[in-house]
Amino acid sequence: MQPHSTVARVTVAAIVLMLALVACGTDAPSDEAAEETSAATSGEATPAATDRYARPDPTAVANEASFGRWRPAPIRPSSLVAAAVEVACRADGLVGDAPLAVLDARGEGLFTLVFGGDAPALCRAAMADPDAAPAVVVRAIVDGAAPDAEPEHLGGHDLEPVDAETRPRNVLVGRVGDGVPEVSVNHDDATWTDASIGDGWYAVWWPLAKEAIGVAAVDRRNTVIDSYAP
Repeated sequence: MQPHSTVARVTVAAIVLMLALVACGTDAPSDEAAEETSAATSGEATPAATDRYARPDPTAVANEASFGRWRPAPIRPSSLVAAAVEVACRADGLVGDAPLAVLDARGEGLFTLVFGGDAPALCRAAMADPDAAPAVVVRAIVDGAAPDAEPEHLGGHDLEPVDAETRPRNVLVGRVGDGVPEVSVNHDDATWTDASIGDGWYAVWWPLAKEAIGVAAVDRRNTVIDSYAP
């Protein structure tokens, strides 16, 4: 009977040791688990959850695009930046209270504004950052006295190379008729630059290194309905 008693005592000791080890492994949660439990019971989101579901700031997104690299498609600047450049342009007597037809923004802190009315004017604005005061250049549009463009056609235009020593580029504005949803510049490298359109006008700029071979009015089927060589 003695051997049987010894085996029994060894078995019981092994079971007790196993239970102790399991208890030690589950007594204290890790620091990370404790933080998650605390956040869950308090109703507070963890930083990771907050970042995951946070919506981007639209002003920050607009400013990043407006002051970032040049883009072949126009963007919409923030309301504060758009207001700042318009006010700066209107301070010039050639603009005054003339109606704003189109504001083109496509990066690098450069903006092209066309003011309509009886004496249309072009305003080129530049800002170093969203909080800077805009520097503007205002002049009359060469073909400003030309009649409105016919429906589905392009009218008079004004092409100007600017800033040859700093940021060389071409600035193009012109008239566009009703029924033209898109005006694009075709370049010699088979790329296109889309203009901003508003109230019978379009405005666009592109780096001088990109040679333009044509300006086209494009319908909703992506078909060229009118064009000219700039």
